[in-house]
Amino acid sequence: YFDHTPQNVGMDFRRQAITMLESMGISVEFSHHEGAPGQQEIDLRYADALSTADNIMTFRLVMKQVALEQGVQATFMPKPFSEYPGSG
Repeated sequence: YFDHTPQNVGMDFRRQAITMLESMGISVEFSHHEGAPGQQEIDLRYADALSTADNIMTFRLVMKQVALEQGVQATFMPKPFSEYPGSG
């Protein structure tokens, strides 16, 4: 469920994404690897409704950009693979 090694692709992805988000003023509560291969969770800190809506839209753009830079894909589909756990 959680990362078992101190260094891996998922951790590098989360670290870069969180650094970028925080440099933009978006606070991250915590992050970890989820159950499916490559599935990551990054939780944003609570904010008022309008700020949260803005943060989520920015979050999605940041995830896509970091994925592009690292040569991986980011998707927000609830269950992209039938054989693995979904998100949400």
